[in-house]
Amino acid sequence: MNTMPSALSGHPVFALLERVPSVTAVMGPTAGGSAARAVCAHFSLMSRPNGCLFGGGPPLAEHALGEKIDKFELGGHEVHTRASGMIDNGFDTEAEAIEQIKRFLSYLPSNVRGLPPRAGVDPDDPPERDCEVLGVLDPERPRRAFDPRKLVDEIFDRGSFFEIGPGWGPSLATGLARIGGMPVGVLANDSRHAGGALGAAAADKQVRLVELCDTFHLPVVYLVDSPGIMVGAAEERAGILRRASRALLAIQRATVPVVTLHVRRVFGLGTMAAGNPNRLGIKLAWPGVRQGAMGLPIEGAAAIMFKDEIAAAQDPQAALAEVVERLQGKVSVWKAAENFSVEDLIDPRETRRVIHRWLETATWSQRAGPKRGPQYRP
Repeated sequence: MNTMPSALSGHPVFALLERVPSVTAVMGPTAGGSAARAVCAHFSLMSRPNGCLFGGGPPLAEHALGEKIDKFELGGHEVHTRASGMIDNGFDTEAEAIEQIKRFLSYLPSNVRGLPPRAGVDPDDPPERDCEVLGVLDPERPRRAFDPRKLVDEIFDRGSFFEIGPGWGPSLATGLARIGGMPVGVLANDSRHAGGALGAAAADKQVRLVELCDTFHLPVVYLVDSPGIMVGAAEERAGILRRASRALLAIQRATVPVVTLHVRRVFGLGTMAAGNPNRLGIKLAWPGVRQGAMGLPIEGAAAIMFKDEIAAAQDPQAALAEVVERLQGKVSVWKAAENFSVEDLIDPRETRRVIHRWLETATWSQRAGPKRGPQYRP
């Protein structure tokens, strides 16, 4: 007897997304409704040796389109953990899958009416310790790319970062971590990919992580090092403005505490999509941060923004130098502090304890319960 529901919307799995953490593991081939349930979960995994997922499998693709394709080429782990982003993480063995699931769930309450479980404070990694972040970023080489995971490991409880979706939208690293034993969601721009710009896939990643945290009452910490949103024909065809706007709306609608730390560069819509204006949010910055409307070296920005003025000058090179000098003050983080674009400038070494103290205070006002308002999932 066929016991499948007549409509996906009527299946209890979908109703549970707003109530309890949902995890799916794709162990082998799956298609249609089962595949849809897999990608709608809060966290999804796929077997690298055996897993594949599609709306319709190879026989259907051949019958409907005349397209002959192997099931792994159509929907294997490389397709979905790297290209489509429909699956978050891969695994090689069942034991590894179970370990990832247990770790993911350890950060979350059992349902939306509870607050996230706190771990004990590691006496060897106290919340008050200094951050040796200058070993990760080289102040003398402000354009040098670096791995933000090293920064995350320095700021948060060491070894606590659980990355979600490492293979897709690589310009933004997302995951769960702890600070002083407190579970938090973490977003960090990765300058090694597209300079850390927010592309369409990275924007979708941001929406999913922020809404997961908002649903289950985890504070969010955003480490910003971004030249803005990604530009170019491919991103325009992917609907970058709509998807980046969704990312912006997700973080601004969040009701949990949001700490935004400007690390090195904050430009354009990438800046707007990283902060939350509610009373539990705070925007911090390190001295030396450059900010503004356009994520280019200042000479390039000057040449574009003041093109006509420079071209009309008797000495274009001298005019460009004068414009660059004029703009230097406008990209300074001190200017941002003067107009309250950031609430505080902090010593990088104090980052861990400042974030921890803010979250300890802000989480006092949190109340468990279901989230109200729109959500974008999957």
